[in-house]
Amino acid sequence: MLLIPPNRSKVLGPQAVLDFDFYRRIWLDPLFKTFPYLAIHQAVYEEVIVKPNLSRYIDNKIQQQALLLLKDEELTEEEEFIRRSVEQKIAAPTNYEPELDNKDDRGEVKSLAYIHVKELIYFCSNDSNALRLVEHADKLETNLDSLITLRLYEIIYYLVTLRMASPKTMRSLYKFHYLATRHEKSTNPNWQEFKEGMDTLYAHAIQKSTGKPTPLL
Repeated sequence: MLLIPPNRSKVLGPQAVLDFDFYRRIWLDPLFKTFPYLAIHQAVYEEVIVKPNLSRYIDNKIQQQALLLLKDEELTEEEEFIRRSVEQKIAAPTNYEPELDNKDDRGEVKSLAYIHVKELIYFCSNDSNALRLVEHADKLETNLDSLITLRLYEIIYYLVTLRMASPKTMRSLYKFHYLATRHEKSTNPNWQEFKEGMDTLYAHAIQKSTGKPTPLL
């Protein structure tokens, strides 16, 4: 969940919890400034509102129409029939049981079912279990083959490339998520390697959109 301040206290100790105001300043504000038409499903919204500071922030974005709140109740009868059918398939490889409507994986499953019905294009998450439902759609038979996933590190790179966020804070956020443990340092590229690799991967797209190559940071 990209809206909730990350908590890595289980692996790094009690100090590894980002303060909301700090997270809002370095991440949420640049995110909404860069992407003016984001959307959140009702089921995920219900997970967010338990955090007062974030709840007020999200409600404000919804009121400003900077964030769309997607509700199953607004679907047509035909769309709801399709949603229920595909929800069963998406839920099968997760811990969510539609009949019980339990909380485990509920937000991810309902979001993806809604996305499928409305034929939306992008799904952004930092949850590996949610991402696998899309990236292994054929194997898991989730009917999400046409959906495109966006990962946290791709958003970090995009914000830096467009100069919408501080390179220094984005570098710190990248390290917090991907280089905080010994295992992560051995499996993930460091910041410079990450930046160079992404620049190479997206060089054509960057030059096409900006008219010039993006310098390394």
